[in-house]
Amino acid sequence: MTSYEQPAWATFGPLDGRGGTTTLTAPAGGAGTATLIAAVAAVLARYTGDVPRIALHDDGWQAWSVPVDETRTRAEYAAAARTNASQVTEPGAPSPAVAVGPEPSEFPITLYVHNGQDRLVCRYRNDLVDPTAARWFLHCVGTALTAFSAHGADPVGTIDLIAGPHPAPVLPGDGEPVRLDGDHTLHELVGAQVRKRPDAIAVTGDRYALTYRELDETANAIAAKLIALGARRGSRVGLTFGRSPVLIAAILAVLKTGAAYVPLVPGNPVARLRQIAEDADVTLLASDSTELGELGLPTLLLDETALRDRAEPVTPAGAADDEAYLIYTSGSTGKPKGVVVAHRQVCALLDSARRYGFGFGGDDVWALFHTYSWDFSVWEIFGCLATGGRLVIVPETTARDASALRELLADEAVTVLNQTPSVFTQLAEVDAGQPNRLPVRLLMFSGEPLDMALMSRWLRRYPSEQCQVVNMYGITETTVACTWQPVTSESAAVASRSVGHAIPGWQVDVVDERDRRVPPGVPGEILLGGAGIVDGYHRRPELTAAKFLLARDGKPGNRWYRTGDRGRVLPDGELEYLGRADDQVKIRGHRVELGEIRERLLADPAVTAAAVVAGTRGSGAGTEVLHAYVVGKDIDVAALGASAREHLPEYMVPATITELPELPVTQNGKLDVARLPDPVGPAELRLRHDDGEQPSDLEHRMGALWAETLGVPVSLDDDLFLVGGNSLLAFTIVTRVREAGIGEVSVVDLYRTRTVRRFSELLDRDPATEERQHAASR
Repeated sequence: MTSYEQPAWATFGPLDGRGGTTTLTAPAGGAGTATLIAAVAAVLARYTGDVPRIALHDDGWQAWSVPVDETRTRAEYAAAARTNASQVTEPGAPSPAVAVGPEPSEFPITLYVHNGQDRLVCRYRNDLVDPTAARWFLHCVGTALTAFSAHGADPVGTIDLIAGPHPAPVLPGDGEPVRLDGDHTLHELVGAQVRKRPDAIAVTGDRYALTYRELDETANAIAAKLIALGARRGSRVGLTFGRSPVLIAAILAVLKTGAAYVPLVPGNPVARLRQIAEDADVTLLASDSTELGELGLPTLLLDETALRDRAEPVTPAGAADDEAYLIYTSGSTGKPKGVVVAHRQVCALLDSARRYGFGFGGDDVWALFHTYSWDFSVWEIFGCLATGGRLVIVPETTARDASALRELLADEAVTVLNQTPSVFTQLAEVDAGQPNRLPVRLLMFSGEPLDMALMSRWLRRYPSEQCQVVNMYGITETTVACTWQPVTSESAAVASRSVGHAIPGWQVDVVDERDRRVPPGVPGEILLGGAGIVDGYHRRPELTAAKFLLARDGKPGNRWYRTGDRGRVLPDGELEYLGRADDQVKIRGHRVELGEIRERLLADPAVTAAAVVAGTRGSGAGTEVLHAYVVGKDIDVAALGASAREHLPEYMVPATITELPELPVTQNGKLDVARLPDPVGPAELRLRHDDGEQPSDLEHRMGALWAETLGVPVSLDDDLFLVGGNSLLAFTIVTRVREAGIGEVSVVDLYRTRTVRRFSELLDRDPATEERQHAASR
């Protein structure tokens, strides 16, 4: 686009210390009041999505409603706009933000035609309106005026408010994407580090440490075995491993064969893993267990001894356009959907990070915190190994316990840490009580909106010059990240929701429900484009066609993805994230399609209708839960919950299932969430054991503590993780037990015991607890 130059006749700046003015040459033929009202109303309708309210000067200022019919021709609408306006008389109606009249007023924005000439003047209150926003609003009104005059036969709805050179900032979607170096495979990038740093430690974890040479040789040995079982370019290999260096060697081995890896993470319901393996056309498995033996696929079993295997180098197969991995996300149709990601897309992301200036290198130590079924792990693994760093594998039990995690980060001197905000809340709480600071130089967030109050506290302890904090926004379909936003003390202080600008090689745009680009400040759906946009969903052509745009603005091949997220462009050109626009929710960083859970509930023949909503339990991080409501006859709620646990990952299992005679709906037939009753929780803490014995004081105390943390009452034998518990809430319970001096227990202890009764028994056996109880009895 052409650069925008402020015309010589336009004036911006202070006016009596309270506002500014700007002028715009109106279209030839003059801008009569009716045309001006039509233009302002058309713009306001786009800005607000509602019937515009405008203050009109008609023997004094009065508020008017000006309905906009976007199907009418521009000429018809302009002629009828003034006639169709109706005075607003209802009490409590919001005051108009825009006034149209013959002279300046005290409204936030006033538009008028100067002395009846072809010059439109905009006066704005700079204590209420950002100057950039005022410039943009006047630009849109001027564009609409031109459209009404020059193209009167076209519908009002086809006016392009962004047309022509426009004010700064340059809209995110205007820039041409940077050409990134994606012409490699991931194993080529790691191979370059093998040659450069053969004796440097590449991976640490599970009592083992591998140099780059050893990692490469182990991967060669595994690759040779996979090839013997049929792995080849274009095939897909399922991986079922715990967190260990063997997993990393297996991922690298699969890529060396030219195949793509499909995460089948242990601990997920076997039925779901089977569903994924079948949908992904997995032809063989590599695993450290026989958990998925029932799939009947050729399986390469690998344990720690595989780390000592060596073999001749295999000839690396594959090309940049080949698939690297196939990750499944929640699907609205009741089945998870596979996202196919190529090597070139991940390599482009790594090149973008290099251009951005993160300075990753051999001195960095990365923590592999996330499960390899989430693409955040791709960033952790290859962000590290493709730049010569050391990858520290965080054991699953450590990842659940913030105290243990903090200890590992300190012991391993981790410099690059990636977190979801809800998990980080617990870590920051533990860290605040430690005298020594962590050596983390780069802290990156993704998955959820960032708690800026938390970041203010963190930045006071870790100034930006010591630890750079970056907020990432991205989606699996767009390859991990699309925007990076440095978080500063200033942005944290104002609770900024900005996720920044598009990273090099990516593009961001915001459109309305008719795919029209919207001006800065106007909410709409976020579109993402550029180097990381994947080719589509596996075996889902209809969904691919609905979510991926092959061309926009007459530019074929410029792929864009519809995120379903809402956002708006801020006056400085940054993107502000405003949440979801559809049936998708975020549960502890995971994107969850409520439709998938609903379909699982409806699979029970006794259920005729179902609804799932997101809610919270208790307070603090990790309190997001799902509540299910079902309608039917002779529903076995316990069996329904058990079925959900057999088919859905833990974070998608409803915390409660409430039976209703019918679901409340609105007049247009949609679920009326506001009229849903409170969910039915578990039973109150029973006063007696089944054998009639009274619960102990400790059991009562633990029951009360659990109930307060979870936000619902619990019984002695309720399973923590079946009544809304999760790893974050488990940590909260353990922390409160420690702080109260009841006992020194770990999150692992809570995972092992799972009920108030068994957890209390464990505390009773704790020598420190016994000593305190004995002292109290004396």
